[in-house]
Amino acid sequence: MIPSPLYAPFWSEVIPGLSSPMKRNWLLRSGALTEALRNLGRLELQVVDEYPCEAALDEASALGGMRGERVWIREVLMRVDGQFVVAARSVARLAAVYGAWKGMRELGDRPLAEILYHDHSIARSDFALTCVQSPLALHAVLQRLNPDWVARPDLLARRSVFLRQGQSLLVSECFLPDFWGMVRWV
Repeated sequence: MIPSPLYAPFWSEVIPGLSSPMKRNWLLRSGALTEALRNLGRLELQVVDEYPCEAALDEASALGGMRGERVWIREVLMRVDGQFVVAARSVARLAAVYGAWKGMRELGDRPLAEILYHDHSIARSDFALTCVQSPLALHAVLQRLNPDWVARPDLLARRSVFLRQGQSLLVSECFLPDFWGMVRWV
């Protein structure tokens, strides 16, 4: 297990009141989420944005850094059979995307899973879970993409840290409202 302050304010090992075994199964599912989504239907990945910026507080702490540190952000939306099902945000220190996580900037519209699950030297932390809310960086992204999504009190997300060559990559994935209408045990 990777030591990481993933359980910062708003993030936890559990979501209080979450009683659905199906939702717990999806939130805690190991392996590539994109592969599991492909089992539901035709998967499309859309890169919404990629850019350098200063780290948000909740993301900086998960990376073991400080707020204001320069990071690289990659934001994507995933659709299954035309319905938006997952929004994801990946964050790495700027220096790491020119080193250990160089492949992150070269993916284009391919899923991040292509570089995460084929290298046995990469370790993954446990998941931290949340109901997405302000002031989380993920909330701001979703607000920008579709304000109706963040109006829901049951918008569930998970995040974990991947470690390669001593460099951290934080991946946050939010299960959008349409996801739970199409999901099944996969």
